[in-house]
Amino acid sequence: MYYYTVEVATALSVMFIASAQDLKEREVSDILWIAGGAVAFFLLFLEMATSYFPVKAQDYFIPLLLLFLYLDIFIEWENIRGGKFLRYILGVLLGAGSIYALLFYFNVYAAVLAGMVAWYFFIVLLYRYDFIKGGADAKALIFLLILFPIYPVALDGLRPPLYVSVTFPLFLSVLLFGALLTLAIPIYNFVLNLFRGDGEFPHMFLGFRKPVAAVDLNREWLLEVPGEGGERVRVRKLGAGNDSLELENIRKLGWNRVWVSPKIPFIVPLTAGLLLVLVFGTFVSFL
Repeated sequence: MYYYTVEVATALSVMFIASAQDLKEREVSDILWIAGGAVAFFLLFLEMATSYFPVKAQDYFIPLLLLFLYLDIFIEWENIRGGKFLRYILGVLLGAGSIYALLFYFNVYAAVLAGMVAWYFFIVLLYRYDFIKGGADAKALIFLLILFPIYPVALDGLRPPLYVSVTFPLFLSVLLFGALLTLAIPIYNFVLNLFRGDGEFPHMFLGFRKPVAAVDLNREWLLEVPGEGGERVRVRKLGAGNDSLELENIRKLGWNRVWVSPKIPFIVPLTAGLLLVLVFGTFVSFL
């Protein structure tokens, strides 16, 4: 119960602060992820040290590898003398030690921790190939991966079997819940525009009209820009052009209103997704 309370309090505090920062400043401080990660690793090592399961020294290789991978996100090795070599040596030693622990001292902790290493690289691949757009979103998922090695008990008093935490970890449920919640945004835009009488397709699903003088490019994308003849042209890819220049041209043309799309950081639906996981459990059980 103690671990559960600290885990949930840490997760909600970090994710709510990150959401507020991203909404206000369009950026999340790395200090937040480092502080949250420090709590997560403290709990991870503490739980191993105080567990009823027999834990030997070699079992710590895998969590140490996880710690190295987590810190690697934030450390600028090239600014440290001999940093690149140190990074290579640490990675090889901890990787080799982790394989040794898996092959010769396999236990329940090894299975869970090895799964976490694999899922870490899965998140990195999602980010590298633009399935996850923001660096803060990727860091949030990695933070949740470390903080919740296994699912906490949901409000209904149930906890998924241990193998579910390995094959379908909590961060993945949060990610899918968050993706599902983003589908509500076009529906909200559609209903809002329907009541306003703004029925232009597909803009009515993507955003809303507002006075040109009130457009804030820190919080909104332009959905339409002037064409060669000054006519309104739909933007095919948000943020692909120079919105500041386009907005200046819009003002010169004397447009009264323009379609915009709000910049809603994905970390906000991720935070809502975390709340759903804490209430209902895994994404699969919710369905």
